[in-house]
Amino acid sequence: IFDPVGLHFENARPSRMEEILLDHSLYNSNILDQARRLTNWLLEIGLSKYNNFDPDLPAPTPGYVLVIDQTVGDASIHGSGATMATFRQMLAAAKRNHPERRIVIRTHPESRAGLRPGHYGSGDAGGRVSLLTAPVSPHLLLAGAAEVYTVSSQMGFEAILHGHRPHVFGRPFYAGWGLSQDEHPLPRRTRTLTQEE
Repeated sequence: IFDPVGLHFENARPSRMEEILLDHSLYNSNILDQARRLTNWLLEIGLSKYNNFDPDLPAPTPGYVLVIDQTVGDASIHGSGATMATFRQMLAAAKRNHPERRIVIRTHPESRAGLRPGHYGSGDAGGRVSLLTAPVSPHLLLAGAAEVYTVSSQMGFEAILHGHRPHVFGRPFYAGWGLSQDEHPLPRRTRTLTQEE
């Protein structure tokens, strides 16, 4: 990471990226055009942070609430001001806010591979809540979701690229810009950004 100011996944202080986003005079329409092209390309080819999915696996029937798990100890969780308890709060909120909808908890790829534990397991599934451990494309999951819940996962950012306003329970780099529903707003982020920004 080449950033002389801070780290994008830590909210204690701004990163250079955040400084740029706060001052729109630091970028121009060429940068936004490039961002638009790259976003369209990412969506078209289905590129994600983790690409070890099976492109032939279907997503669940559309209309579900997607709850995104992360691995225990992930630096972006601590950096966004969240804890293990935040994941419990997030699942409870998804159930409370959507009493009639199916809830799909997406297991993190590293948890699925047995490398690091996640925050959710088989004990969290039951009734209208299911645990998705199959390697389904993140883009297919986001395309079929009615709502998205995340703490600080990169998939929350990808949800914005899909046109969602994810429910965000941490303070990741993509929260606080008017493109997400933030449980814990970050007061220093005062601009409302476009998706391209």
